[in-house]
Amino acid sequence: MAITWPATLPQKQFAGSLSVKALDQRVIFQPDRGEPVVRAAYSATVRQLTFSQVLDDDQLATLETFYFTTLKGGSLQFDWADLYPSGTQTYTFSEPYVVDDGGAPGVWRVGIALTQKASLT
Repeated sequence: MAITWPATLPQKQFAGSLSVKALDQRVIFQPDRGEPVVRAAYSATVRQLTFSQVLDDDQLATLETFYFTTLKGGSLQFDWADLYPSGTQTYTFSEPYVVDDGGAPGVWRVGIALTQKASLT
């Protein structure tokens, strides 16, 4: 059974916070003679996504359980629908999430960095 993003957490990023970076998918090497050789490095596309979500205390506890227990400290992949582009994609945490004060009691702004992997077609 595939792991999925918890339904009790926001299903979209905080408005205006999504940043998507395509990672270099090439291997480039210089032979002894001639022009550099460029080859595809992966059989899947790889993108880096960063965004924020605003969570309450209960949602933050859900995120912590999901990250530390379900994903074993962020080491496992999970599926999430409709983040970028639309449709279900597979993600891993690129780095641990960051929690900042959300400006009100029981409100937290959480920074998330994910790596998205999708099959090349």
